Amino acid sequence: MQPTFETETTSQENNSGQMDVPYNMDIHASAKAGDIETLKLIVNQGINIDLQDKDGNTPLCIASQNGHKGVVEYLLSKDAKTDLVTIDGDTALHLAAEKGHHEVVKYLLDNRADIEAAQEGVTPLHRAAAGGHYEVVKYFLKKGANIEAKTGNETTPLLWAAENGHSEVVRLLLDNGAEIEVKNCEGYTPLLWAMERDDSETLKLLLEKGANVDATNESGNTLLFLAIEEQGSARLVKLLLDNGANMDVTDKDGNTPLHLAVVGADHEIVELLLDKGADTEALDCEGRTPLVRALDWNPCLGVIKLLLDNGASIDNDSATLLYLATLSDNYEVAELLLDRGADINAMEDGESALHMAVKSGYHKAARFLLDKGANVDAIDSCDKTPLLWAVDRNDAEMVKLLLHAGANTEVTLRDSDTLLHWAIKKDDTEVVKILLDKGVNLDARDNYGKTPMHMAAQMGGIEIMELLLEKGARGDARDNRGEMPIHYAAGMGYEKVVRILLDNGVKVDDTASNSKAALYIAARNGHLEVVELLLNRGAAIDASTMSGKTALHVAVQNGHFGVIEFLLNQGAKIDASTEDGFTSLHIAAQKGYIKVVKFLLNYKANVDVKTINNHTPLHLASVQCHHEVVKCLLDNKAKVDSIDNYGNTSLILAARGSNDGEMCKTMRYLLKAKADVNTQNQDGSTALDYTILEEKSASILILSSEEGAINLNDLNLSKLRNNINSLINVESCNPLEKAMGLLNVLDALTESDKAFAGEIRGIIGAKLVLIIQESITPIIQESIEEIRLEEDNLLQQAIPPQKDILPILKENDNLLKLKRLHESLEKKENVKSLLDNLSPGCLDKLQKSFILAKALEKNVLKLHCNSLKKAAEGFTAKLNETSKSAIQQSKLFDVSNADGAVENITSFLGLKDQGSLLLAFKFTKAEDLDNHSSKRSRHSELCGEAVENDEDIQASKRQKFLDQSVSADSILSCEAVYALNDSGNVDQGSSLHLLGNTHASSGAVLDYDIQN
Repeated sequence: MQPTFETETTSQENNSGQMDVPYNMDIHASAKAGDIETLKLIVNQGINIDLQDKDGNTPLCIASQNGHKGVVEYLLSKDAKTDLVTIDGDTALHLAAEKGHHEVVKYLLDNRADIEAAQEGVTPLHRAAAGGHYEVVKYFLKKGANIEAKTGNETTPLLWAAENGHSEVVRLLLDNGAEIEVKNCEGYTPLLWAMERDDSETLKLLLEKGANVDATNESGNTLLFLAIEEQGSARLVKLLLDNGANMDVTDKDGNTPLHLAVVGADHEIVELLLDKGADTEALDCEGRTPLVRALDWNPCLGVIKLLLDNGASIDNDSATLLYLATLSDNYEVAELLLDRGADINAMEDGESALHMAVKSGYHKAARFLLDKGANVDAIDSCDKTPLLWAVDRNDAEMVKLLLHAGANTEVTLRDSDTLLHWAIKKDDTEVVKILLDKGVNLDARDNYGKTPMHMAAQMGGIEIMELLLEKGARGDARDNRGEMPIHYAAGMGYEKVVRILLDNGVKVDDTASNSKAALYIAARNGHLEVVELLLNRGAAIDASTMSGKTALHVAVQNGHFGVIEFLLNQGAKIDASTEDGFTSLHIAAQKGYIKVVKFLLNYKANVDVKTINNHTPLHLASVQCHHEVVKCLLDNKAKVDSIDNYGNTSLILAARGSNDGEMCKTMRYLLKAKADVNTQNQDGSTALDYTILEEKSASILILSSEEGAINLNDLNLSKLRNNINSLINVESCNPLEKAMGLLNVLDALTESDKAFAGEIRGIIGAKLVLIIQESITPIIQESIEEIRLEEDNLLQQAIPPQKDILPILKENDNLLKLKRLHESLEKKENVKSLLDNLSPGCLDKLQKSFILAKALEKNVLKLHCNSLKKAAEGFTAKLNETSKSAIQQSKLFDVSNADGAVENITSFLGLKDQGSLLLAFKFTKAEDLDNHSSKRSRHSELCGEAVENDEDIQASKRQKFLDQSVSADSILSCEAVYALNDSGNVDQGSSLHLLGNTHASSGAVLDYDIQN
């Protein structure tokens, strides 16, 4: 029962008129003190006998906890509740059991106390076992308490008894059948608890009772591991070994008990394990034996000797063992190993003990090994001797030690670097000096022909350079490419090193095999200080390479403005050209370096100078679309229409650029400068032709018109048509995608000149539709022919009235081709932009009328309408009332329900406007759709009569008539055109013109074209 607390105090007035002390304080104090008389007085005054204090204790709980049996008997006689719990979940029975008050426990149990009362699984038996109260535990068991009751963390009374070291209670519980291998949620067994407490008495008892000596904790460690690693107790280890503990078991790192024992350097435990036959050659996860671990962690001569005496092998680990022994300055152990046969020059993982000592920087260890005869020139798996490793580590003291031991100074690395090369590369002046004093070869070369002088120049080591020159090293030595140290230093920008070399007799204009002098290299890399030094020392400023490049050329090429300015100020030839005719201005223009271009022009560089291909700086800037450079050159009177060897002008070259935005800016400057837009190159192409092929024509046409370079009225549509015909013949490309550039051209017409577009809108609309028709009509024809081949099969599936025609149509790939064609057209945003400009809403009619008109023309929809109508009629008499829904489904395309049919068809085709199809159905709304042709003829006659009856109709009235006819819808527009044409009153051109001006749809134009 949960505790309930009273927070008020209660006071009563006694016979003398004074207030008594608070009763709720007296009742608990009296129970604690065992004061029955006072307690009776308080109870007689009407105080709640089960009143709980702030901790949830009732008077019964307090009396039970303190062992006051008399008070307990009195309270129970007054019906005190035994099931009330403290805030810790304890009843009076728990508290009595915890304190071992046997008589109180007996009395409570005899008076209705619950023996299995538990909060979070803790029973009174748990409390008694944890407290080691043997008699109480015994009584609980006699009364039938659950011996395997578990707390929230799976702890039984046995586990608590073992955890607290109560061996006699443990024995009692085991004798009464408690599970010996029980585990709590952390994996602890009674045996593991005994081990953790170093409780040998309980441990021995549990082992005698059959507990598993190799039980593991949650980390996977057995008792033996715990005894060695955590307890370090030889006594426990012996107990476990005597009870058969497994010595070959390993932990997660592969350690055996022997591994852990030697790490702890516990001689007694190691001896115990070895006496029991522990394996001295067992390997941990890193392949280490106990002997290696003993040396690696905490070398102990006694333990090492013990291992060796018990057969530990040193044959496979000599290098490591010796290294580890010397590493800790434990030379006594090292001597022992050598005495036992360790090979001082043994190689392990490709290196000897001496290598290990040198690489680790342990001088004393290295000296010991050398004194004991280690091979000073042993080569490891990296082809390095100890001396090379010492140089690599910048360890001058170790270098001296090895040289003193006679190390070979002529050894090389794999790339033929000598010790001296390597020391210079490591920028170790002290080691370099040691090696020079040892007399190493100053002229030795690596695989690239570099001497130590080359290496010093490359590294910029001034002091090392001076040491080498002092010892007689050659400053003019050449590597395999003919480069000298001065070239290396100039390329790296080491001005002081260059100065030292020049001061020591190196010629300033000596060149490498590629004819590059130090000045050229320094200018190329932008090292101004070196350039200044070389020129001050007399370097030829205009010296050129085999390709004719000078220092100025390469400075410009890499944009080193400071070097460029200095060279020009020092008199460098500004118009010097390479073997291909490139000047510095060509290079700067091609790179787009506007600052350099302006600077060169200020120095009077020839703005129209030409390469061997007749390219001017303007050509090179234009083809890269460097618009700022183009403007600068034009401002400096560059010839805008200069032609290269292929007939290209700057405008043509710009039109072939890849960056749209930069191209337009570039072409704007060229057009402002009156570049001729009609100039053709050797291929017969103009700048506009290239923009069409690159799909950039719209922006360029607008730009050209704005700058007055072309008149859009004179645009040659026939040439556009020829281009589109060539484009659509390219394999594996959508014709409309190939026509994109040309459609942009037409888009530009209407965008740039609204008045002009209004005058010729009809003609252009007609021509555009014809061009599109040529491109996509074959696709339509192919789709229709494929549909025809499957019509019979489709009709057979459609005839049974219980089938819905829509799913059949949707499942058929061929029928869906019309829908896909519609979708592909609808996505062409450039087409939409163009046609919207030609006439508002024209795109919608073009797409829908085109598809539906072609489908109706080929009788695709017509055939299905007739067939389904006949099928419905044929089955009507045979169907009962339940089949009426099927009849309705079969009337999907029935012309008698034109509105419904149109709604379904347009929904299927994904169309938004039902106008064209609805008019088509209404126009053909007869008992048989085969009357379509006669009705069409009659409609044509009516339209024709309207014109013939008034030959004097003025153009405005004729226009109004056509507006009314054409605006109705595309199919009616077709008939209006046919009528006008048949009457002979309007010629072909006029009808097309009228169609364009009256927003005629492409469907009408296409039908007109098919007719004529």
